Amino acid sequence: MFSKDIRMRALEVYSATGSISQTIQQMGNCFSRQTLYQWIAQQHSSPSQRKKKVLLNTASHPAIPTAEFKLKVIKRCFEKGEMVKDVAKEIGYARQV
Repeated sequence: MFSKDIRMRALEVYSATGSISQTIQQMGNCFSRQTLYQWIAQQHSSPSQRKKKVLLNTASHPAIPTAEFKLKVIKRCFEKGEMVKDVAKEIGYARQV
């Protein structure tokens, strides 16, 4: 991780020079070209364009389930032989890929 100061300074140098190579050289080769490309891309994207993480935390679907609930799920998978993916979808904790 780089400090916010280094990132801001690198972006200032890049704005002045317009060159990735010159920016890295002037900053002392303390980060890679890829890192600078990522910083430039992030600088031009607005917060509304970035993916927001949506967390469910309701009484019927807690973000952190109880130990009792977890134990029931484990028993379904390992004692009853149900597929983990199917159980996760059914209880609402499956990742949507």
